[in-house]
Amino acid sequence: MPAYGPPPYGYGSQYGYGAPYGAPYNINAESLLLYQSSKKNGAIAVLLSLWIPGLGNIYADHIWGAVITWAAIIGGAFIIVHGESTSNDGFHMAQTNQPELTIGLLLIAGGFIYSPIDAGLAVSDCNRALAQRLGIPPEFAFGVVPIRMDRNVAWGPGLSFRF
Repeated sequence: MPAYGPPPYGYGSQYGYGAPYGAPYNINAESLLLYQSSKKNGAIAVLLSLWIPGLGNIYADHIWGAVITWAAIIGGAFIIVHGESTSNDGFHMAQTNQPELTIGLLLIAGGFIYSPIDAGLAVSDCNRALAQRLGIPPEFAFGVVPIRMDRNVAWGPGLSFRF
């Protein structure tokens, strides 16, 4: 029988995380606990963004998402105010500058819509990067699942991978 040596690149953190291609992940209990305690919750990020636009983006470690949200909202408000100030000349009744009002409202609405969507997506990216740093497979799930024994159902620990 031929003797197989170690893999050509060896095991370890040569690439900054986990093991190289073809080698199994080296998951330990400390990594799992650190992942579970440090991962972000997508529902919390979305709710924070609905409460205060941009806050959920900051929670999800995506500062640029908050900057884009605030730029859209503040820019839209500025366009609306600018349209109102240029339509009133002091002698005639103030009329709203319709194109500027429409553009401003679209920008504000876009900021309010963009923030929760981006926050939810940023949480997925943040959790994936955390798993990668800890050497855990990207689609790793750990939690309580139902265990079926004959006709009875009990709850116990579960571990699942999605590829």
